[in-house]
Amino acid sequence: MSQEEFRSFIEKLAGKYHGNTYHLINKNCNHFTDDVCQNLTGKPIPSWVNRLARVGWYCYHWQCFLYYLKL
Repeated sequence: MSQEEFRSFIEKLAGKYHGNTYHLINKNCNHFTDDVCQNLTGKPIPSWVNRLARVGWYCYHWQCFLYYLKL
């Protein structure tokens, strides 16, 4: 891939990742990196990379669920 092709690729991909759509758990830098890796190599990043974000998501939602059960 030439420098020009890579630059064009990154610019197109950047259109999906705006600062105002960043989310610590659902759309973070690891999601961007995963998109880059999948497009360049055909393989995703290792599943463990975003594991902490997934654990945080489940803990947060489980805590909210328990809170509503107490009401």
